[in-house]
Amino acid sequence: SAIHIGVEPNRIDFLTSLQGVSNKELFENAKQIQCNDKTIKIISKENLITCKKLSNRLKDLADVEELEKIYN
Repeated sequence: SAIHIGVEPNRIDFLTSLQGVSNKELFENAKQIQCNDKTIKIISKENLITCKKLSNRLKDLADVEELEKIYN
């Protein structure tokens, strides 16, 4: 499921669950960054690529190609 804010092309989608990776695994593998005085958890690149591959959306599959160019 997802929560949407805004209208295309400026819409932001917040996914509340992802296919192929458990929430436990997502949190265990999350990377933490500092933004001002806040710590923010971000999905790991490995989990992101896994989830995008399983979505079967053309945009996500194109994203996977670009991510793999960057990280391989």
